Amino acid sequence: MLAFLYPSRQSVILLARRKRPHFGLSHFVVARSPSSGTRDAHHHTPTKPAYLAKAVQGGDLGGALRAFYALQRQKCLHQVDPATIDKLLALMNDKGDSQILSKFQNVSRHLHASGLRLRGLAYLHLIRAYASRKVDVGWIPTVLKDMEADKQTPTVEHLTLLLEAAATAGDVATCRMVYGQFRRASGRVRNSIHGLMAATLIKAGPLDEAKAFLSKLEESKGPLGTAVFNTAVRHLLHTGCLKEALVFIKEFPPDSIKHGSTDGRTTAYELSMTVFQRADDYDGIASILSHMHAAGLFPGPGFLYSLLSGLTEKAKNPADAEMNRADTVIQHLENFNALTTLPAYNMAIAYYSQRAKVHKAEELLKAMVAAGLQPDVRSFMPILSAYADQGAAIRAEMCISSMQESGVTPDIPVYTALIKAHMRASDLNAAWDTFKEIRDRGLVPDTALWTLMMRVVSELDAGDAADKCEDLLAQMKKEGIAPNERTFAALIKACSNQPERALQHLRGMKADGLSPNVYCFAALIEAYVIAGNVTAALEHFENMLSEGVRPNAVIFNILLGGASAKRDLVALDQLYKEMRASNVSPDSSTVLLLIHTFAKRAPDMHAAEQLYKEFVINASGSHMNSQDVYHAMMNGYAQRGDVRACLNVRDHMLQGGYTEDRITRNIIMNAYGRAGEWKQVKDLWEVTLREGTVGQDSVVVALDVAGRYGTVEDVRMVVEQCAGLGFAFGENAYNSYLEALCRHEKYEDSIMVLYDMVGMGVEPTIKTYWTIVQPLTAARRMSDVEHVRGFLERQYPHAVPRD
Repeated sequence: MLAFLYPSRQSVILLARRKRPHFGLSHFVVARSPSSGTRDAHHHTPTKPAYLAKAVQGGDLGGALRAFYALQRQKCLHQVDPATIDKLLALMNDKGDSQILSKFQNVSRHLHASGLRLRGLAYLHLIRAYASRKVDVGWIPTVLKDMEADKQTPTVEHLTLLLEAAATAGDVATCRMVYGQFRRASGRVRNSIHGLMAATLIKAGPLDEAKAFLSKLEESKGPLGTAVFNTAVRHLLHTGCLKEALVFIKEFPPDSIKHGSTDGRTTAYELSMTVFQRADDYDGIASILSHMHAAGLFPGPGFLYSLLSGLTEKAKNPADAEMNRADTVIQHLENFNALTTLPAYNMAIAYYSQRAKVHKAEELLKAMVAAGLQPDVRSFMPILSAYADQGAAIRAEMCISSMQESGVTPDIPVYTALIKAHMRASDLNAAWDTFKEIRDRGLVPDTALWTLMMRVVSELDAGDAADKCEDLLAQMKKEGIAPNERTFAALIKACSNQPERALQHLRGMKADGLSPNVYCFAALIEAYVIAGNVTAALEHFENMLSEGVRPNAVIFNILLGGASAKRDLVALDQLYKEMRASNVSPDSSTVLLLIHTFAKRAPDMHAAEQLYKEFVINASGSHMNSQDVYHAMMNGYAQRGDVRACLNVRDHMLQGGYTEDRITRNIIMNAYGRAGEWKQVKDLWEVTLREGTVGQDSVVVALDVAGRYGTVEDVRMVVEQCAGLGFAFGENAYNSYLEALCRHEKYEDSIMVLYDMVGMGVEPTIKTYWTIVQPLTAARRMSDVEHVRGFLERQYPHAVPRD
């Protein structure tokens, strides 16, 4: 009785087993169809191996694995057709996730436990899965042992996959082991296998072993062939071993290949050029081209297009000092008549256009026509775009005329480039005329063109730019053209003098369902900076961040510019730190602004020196800084009279590929002047006179230094020398002359120079007024002050400040 009420633990387990639901195959796969109602699933389950085959055939990896494990639990795996196992492993390889290798191990273990042997095809799928997902090659010996246990002899395909995996991992020992299997499997080993082995030995380190391997190979098989060479180079490129590929090509140049078809040798030269191109070694490319031409071979059109595409992309960076060497590559292609197709010509034209060598691009265009090729719009667009960037509107119009004469009809992008040319040339009327011509021709301006017209108006129409841009927005909407974020960025920028109006448009674009991007916020923030309201600018910057818009260098430059204008070095430093914390890389404008401000405004050069070290001295070789950056550093040292540091920066600038110009010399003159070395200043001034490079800025520096550190005779000497050259003073030069005379207390002479300034038609400004009035006031020459003030009030009232 008690036993009935309190069954034993064993009886509970037995009872639970009887009540446990059946989790066979039907639990996983049988779905209720409308016609089946609630029929017992057990009576409609297909044979289990058949279901596995069906799931595999249908590409259902999840269903296939569930079926596999159901069969394993029921000890029915031995009933599965080996072909189904092959397909299952193939499916696992194709559709497997990050955990697929452990699943491969489980499946393999269960198959072996059931007494099944994997076939050769199954091992192929297994090897592919491991080779594509693992770097460690410890699995290779295990796979070979398993194949031996399953009485499967590795085929060439098996061994090739294994060798490629070992070569990719750079495991020399495993490569040798697999390479030995090749020799045992078949007496004759393919050349591509030798190439893989050679590449592995090169990656492993010492070149001697690779050379010995290839020498031994030549003794047994004859001269180095294209199959070995091409396989080795391809593998090194594929595995990112550029340095090793360069070593291989320089040790075994394609000229040394004595065996192989014409196609194979052509490929060898092309692969070599690919290696040099990735290494930015344009001399190497040119050399290979020369040798290729000498061998009577030419690059294929596909490779040529790829080569030219890469060069054209590199040419977009005008600061890349290596691009001059790349010109040699294009010249070789021209000289060897390798440009034979329209795409190749178009790419070469684009290259020269990107390099701002438009005359060369036009010569190629003429050569293309002479070769019997019909140019298309892609032949003309690079030239047209280059002229647009230069603001050469007349030449752009001539290019369009040539296009039409060649039977090419101008489209919207063509006219867009022409309007850009007019914008760069500051010709607002011509831009409007072109826009009207587009519409007269029946062409429909797209969003980009409407946006461009807003930019034109914003930059060139200072009067009512905001009104006209708003009219353009209304017109484009009326014509069914939807504005985008760039359109509103241009519109907001047109309101740069009216920040509240700009803010209304930012809100308006949100009402139109558009999310402001970083350029929209940049235009808004710039409007507040221009208005002098940096606080509001920073508030909108915070709003931008809260909306999830990531800042860029442009927007930080605007904020940094605002802090610089306010001479707020603390805010400048904080903004720069926030810029770096936001992972925004400073661009050339950022570097110039920071160095210029810290060099000019900071109490010392420490901050400027840190920036100069990071972005100039330690910059990558392909990076070329603006000459203005060097001048900003030099000027900072010059202000402090540190001649040696100033000259050191000058020398570094010369090493960077720049020449010493008038601005450079002016800064050095100022440095010597601040150091009290007037003789050095006079020597540099004499050089400027001899070279005939005297400018307003040179005169200002010479007079300023003579006034501060020379004598009044030195001041008059500079003026007389300028007169001897027929050099006419501008406002700044006259102001410096006035200041220099006042420094030497020649007040009467300074008043006479003021009369001379007016007599020469140079209008004085408020700066002129203070330049002469402040020293007169300090000298207590109040009658002269009243005289100057009265004279200017009568003649030039705008030059007199209002009390």
